Amino acid sequence: MNKLFTLGFIFLLTGLEADASLGDSFPSYKSCVDTCKMEYCQTDGYYFKQPDGKFNWAGLIQWRCSDDCRYRCMWAIVDNFERKGWPPPQFHGKWPFIRWMGLQEPASVVFSLLNLAIHIVMFRKFRNEVRPNSPMYKVWFLYAGVCINCWVWSAIFHSRDLPLTELMDYLSAFGMVFYSLYGMIMRVLIRAPGPLSVLFTLVCVSFFINHAGYLVLDQFDYQYNMSANIAVGILSAGVSAVWSLASWRQVNHSKYLATVVVLGLLTTLLEVSDFPPYLWAFDAHALWHLSTTPIPYFFWRFVIEDCKHLRKTLKER
Repeated sequence: MNKLFTLGFIFLLTGLEADASLGDSFPSYKSCVDTCKMEYCQTDGYYFKQPDGKFNWAGLIQWRCSDDCRYRCMWAIVDNFERKGWPPPQFHGKWPFIRWMGLQEPASVVFSLLNLAIHIVMFRKFRNEVRPNSPMYKVWFLYAGVCINCWVWSAIFHSRDLPLTELMDYLSAFGMVFYSLYGMIMRVLIRAPGPLSVLFTLVCVSFFINHAGYLVLDQFDYQYNMSANIAVGILSAGVSAVWSLASWRQVNHSKYLATVVVLGLLTTLLEVSDFPPYLWAFDAHALWHLSTTPIPYFFWRFVIEDCKHLRKTLKER
């Protein structure tokens, strides 16, 4: 309890601003960064004055010298906290992560690439087993591109957190969630008149362009982006769940979609959690990326079987 009071007192003394974190508010951290930049960085703070003779992974991933100084001084503060028995603080809105080969959050990078690999493997299976003229083929073909784009940007963003990589990661993630909803509603409209599907597609395209334009042209609104993701995700899960229950007895492959819904809800528990990274690599977000890896497998199993089912049933009509 005394440690909690001590940490609370530190918060009051440092006068944290809304966009700051406890770790980077300490005068010792700030002076360490300033000293480091004077000794190791050029005046622009981007280039290093002298290489240390070792392979520079930080330079390969385009870390600025001033960013490298932040990284070095961060661990000095973390070590001090550990000696006092305090939990590690955040720095500039992030937990401390140990870099590996220049990657800012190596576990999240690896798990993002794992999700990417599963999508690619299952997409190839989809192309091998489903005929191009099958119903819903084009919808799910484009879905693969959206998902591959999402996980590529996720890996890039977790490798190096920059304004551009952050924006592209958030837009790509929303695109994947939104397209999942679009794809399921298009599946519901499979027997509807063609103009209705075209109209729905135009509405969805307009909505996404408006969403992206708002985030790009205005100041990035984290709260709005998160609210939009949650709302679309809940709606997508709801449509999928209702379709699965309604089709449970008619189509056997609805079980795959139901599995996706259940797994998606369970993994959300990690996404909304927040705790310091184990071994300075595995935080809640990284583990969430790991927990999502089975989802594309089951979803593509549903897509493959459903396209085959639609081809058979619509041809018989």
